[in-house]
Amino acid sequence: MENYVKVSKDVFAPIVELVRIGLFRDEKDALVGIIREQVALRYWAKVEVRGFVGTCW
Repeated sequence: MENYVKVSKDVFAPIVELVRIGLFRDEKDALVGIIREQVALRYWAKVEVRGFVGTCW
């Protein structure tokens, strides 16, 4: 069983725009940055829920 998901091209339009205005070098860099940011946000949300110091918000 493969771990892939089909995604339409119009989903990537905002990412291409981020590259075009110079926030990222290329589409791969943009995707990696966005994914890392989402992982960090979810991690800190879990830490905050567990009662630890959650000063990210």
